[in-house]
Amino acid sequence: MSTHTTLRIILGLTATLGLVALSTHVSAEEHAMPPQPAESEQFAKIKLLVGTWEGTVPGHEGGEPQAITVTYELTAGGSVVLETEHVGTPMEMITLYYMDGEDLALTHYCMLANQPRMKAQPSEDPNVIPFEFNGGGNIVTGNEMHMRSVEHTLVNDDHIQSKWTMYTEGQPGPSSTIDLHRIQAND
Repeated sequence: MSTHTTLRIILGLTATLGLVALSTHVSAEEHAMPPQPAESEQFAKIKLLVGTWEGTVPGHEGGEPQAITVTYELTAGGSVVLETEHVGTPMEMITLYYMDGEDLALTHYCMLANQPRMKAQPSEDPNVIPFEFNGGGNIVTGNEMHMRSVEHTLVNDDHIQSKWTMYTEGQPGPSSTIDLHRIQAND
């Protein structure tokens, strides 16, 4: 191999390594965490729910109460709380809690195959977080059956109650209160 060829190979490798180093630096800058939006006191309370909870939900049409497991996980760089209800069952559903500008919002991915969005409302009691309907996916007229509101009451650090209200045929429908006790905190 000639000196000229060896020099070309060394220069080529040097240029390639330089480009790799530059692209790694640019890539790291592109993925730097952007400033997080201001967090409401209500969202701070929702974040305190992170962990595993068990409790009961009223039975269908007045039947016996049913056992339920609900988990809360922090995800997306701490900007979203993921709630999973009826963990590991065919009725499993998720709800995402997040800041939408200055407002706490949620999107509920329901077994009814729709995704109601709700916005937190002011509350005189800091341990009560009410949410009201604010549009949604697969809800065309608003008269379709969907979850219309939820009110979370943080009884204490290890006990919450969540009252979910259905909406059907253009009218408020039945409500269901889930009574939960923390069985495991996730740090």
